[in-house]
Amino acid sequence: MKLAQGEHPPYEEFDVGLMDIKDYFQKSEPLQGFNFKHITAYTMNILDIMISKNFRGLPKDKQDIIHILQKRHVLKSSLQQRYFELSKQQHRWTRQSFEEKFKNFLTDFGHLLK
Repeated sequence: MKLAQGEHPPYEEFDVGLMDIKDYFQKSEPLQGFNFKHITAYTMNILDIMISKNFRGLPKDKQDIIHILQKRHVLKSSLQQRYFELSKQQHRWTRQSFEEKFKNFLTDFGHLLK
């Protein structure tokens, strides 16, 4: 099947297991350092990356969070604001786990936030 130019809808869904990010595409950031003639590429917002990695909680995810926080200036207030936005998007059956994991995030990585 061949689509005409401009008929490629943007990918707006993101699945990280049971966590919902309904506004993923609206919060995404243009990919820097790459120039494409007919493609606009976006990457997940850095706050969403950290929160979703924390929610998944694999050892590699925790290492990734540490590396991000060592290289990027992340404000605690910005992270908390995004957490509250995402908390409202979670299903009632995952919200408690989401809240607990964010408390753990602040305990484990809070010292690396600005």
